[in-house]
Parts: sequence; C-alpha cells; structure tokens
Amino acid sequence: MSTTMSKFTFTTLKTILFALVLTLSTNELFAQTNNGIFFQAVARDNFSNPAKDRKIFVQSSIIQTTPTGAKVLTEEHQANTD
Repeated sequence: MSTTMSKFTFTTLKTILFALVLTLSTNELFAQTNNGIFFQAVARDNFSNPAKDRKIFVQSSIIQTTPTGAKVLTEEHQANTD
C-alpha cells in the first residue's frame, strides 16, 4: 500500500508541476501586442526650434545585425506635430 501511495503522490506532483509550467509559459505568449512600435520624439527645424503645428515625414528602418548592416525594412509615415 505504501508503494502505491508513493506512485500516486509522485504522479500527482508531476501532473501539477506540468500544469503549472504550461500555464506560466503560455502566459508569456500573450505579453506582447501586435499594435506596432510606439515612440515619442521632438521634431526640430534647422534652428533647433520645435516644429509646432506642421506636417512632417518620419522614416524608420530596421537594420540587420550591425548599425552598418543592410536595411531589412524601411517605412515612411506622415505625421502632424502638436
């Protein structure tokens, strides 16, 4: 009876541990959203004055491996400053 109880306890503990690890690992999968990359910046003119109430164009690039690496993706967006 002692051996059966030990096997039952060990199996139960393995099942509980597996369920706990599975729950915690899937929780991490939902940590990131797919809404894009948000950033904030101050657009300035040639005299270092903030560019207020203007239409500007923002270009962003994803560069592979090193700062001088190949551009994998380049996007340009129009924004209005406030």
